[in-house]
Amino acid sequence: MRPLFQSLTFIILLLTFLSACTDEQVPANRPPTLTLDPAQDITRTSATLSGSVSIPQGSRVDVCRFYYGPTTAELTRVDVSLTGERVSAGLKDLVPGTTYFYYMEAGTSSSLVSTPTLTFQTLPNVKPTLHPAVIAGQGPTSVMLQCKLADDGGSPVTRQGFLYAESGTATSPETAVSAEWEDSLMQVRILGLKEHTRYTLRAFAENELGCAYSEPLEFETDQAFHLSTHLARSLCLSRRTSMLTKTLPLPDRSTGLTSSSCA
Repeated sequence: MRPLFQSLTFIILLLTFLSACTDEQVPANRPPTLTLDPAQDITRTSATLSGSVSIPQGSRVDVCRFYYGPTTAELTRVDVSLTGERVSAGLKDLVPGTTYFYYMEAGTSSSLVSTPTLTFQTLPNVKPTLHPAVIAGQGPTSVMLQCKLADDGGSPVTRQGFLYAESGTATSPETAVSAEWEDSLMQVRILGLKEHTRYTLRAFAENELGCAYSEPLEFETDQAFHLSTHLARSLCLSRRTSMLTKTLPLPDRSTGLTSSSCA
């Protein structure tokens, strides 16, 4: 009887040991597999981080987040909702021309895994860009010019206006006329031009990165008054009339002519 009792005791101890080993080898919640993508949609001040989280069957993930910053010691956390395998986060208010470090982390509060750290660089600030300059109106000795700002380049525009000179005259210097922005559109009327004379003009805009110019535009003064169809339509609609052309009124005062570092 005693040998039988000893055998039963040995079997029970052996089963207990094997069960403990099995519990240690197969965790109750296995960690997810993470994949971090290269940063996308990178601009001067924004970017998108993305990746995938593969969760083993029977396991769970309670937290998922990205970390990013200009150094590995200055990281900002962005928590993301895990509704599928793919996750992403949009970053804003980044510094132009800066290298950022980032990685992804996921798991439970007691067990987290993370990806290797990757980097991306935001685009640098640049010179402004301008849409083509247009002639909004023209008279025998005057012209009304317009130009729209396409992009300030990421830095405030500190000087803007138009440059003009007589065409075909190598010794004719460009004259600069300053202008002010109104909803990214600058407009100016230039007076005192010569009759029946051909001029070349271009718009300019300057920030701390440099000066940019629109494509040169040529026009010739004549005896008639002209107003662009678009501007004429706007004036006519505001006055509740169907006219599409109108004589351009010329003010008594002249616009100020200034010099510019863009000249």
